[in-house]
Amino acid sequence: MGEGVLSDVSIEPELHATSDAVLATLDRLRTLELEKRDLPVGSPRLVELAKEIERLARTVLGASDAQVELAKAAHAGADAGTIDPGTTINEMGDPPRHVQTVLAEWRDAERQLGEALPGTPEAARLRAEIEVLREEYRRAHDAVVRRASTEE
Repeated sequence: MGEGVLSDVSIEPELHATSDAVLATLDRLRTLELEKRDLPVGSPRLVELAKEIERLARTVLGASDAQVELAKAAHAGADAGTIDPGTTINEMGDPPRHVQTVLAEWRDAERQLGEALPGTPEAARLRAEIEVLREEYRRAHDAVVRRASTEE
């Protein structure tokens, strides 16, 4: 196999991991952007955050380039029959956590947000965490529904 060519075995976990990394970076970007919006323009932290946001945005751009190549390779694998064409990126990674586990963490994060001071970095972090948990809950719930429908 030539340099830069991925085997079908490595495409799936790599595509999922890259997608996870993009989502995590975007979550961090959102958290920092929300924090930056609440800072006075005279704060030195404003410039620090702007630089960190720029760095993270460049990271997302690089990962997006990698995802294009991985997506092309996965599509070719699906065309060749080496990857199930019905597989989603979500299904390529680890199985979703149990719905009740995610729901308990989500509720705990909501409770903590209720106790946090509005406009603080902690409140921004918790809002971002809640969004991640909400999406994870949706994926876990969808997986349960799919399993139930295939068992019938």
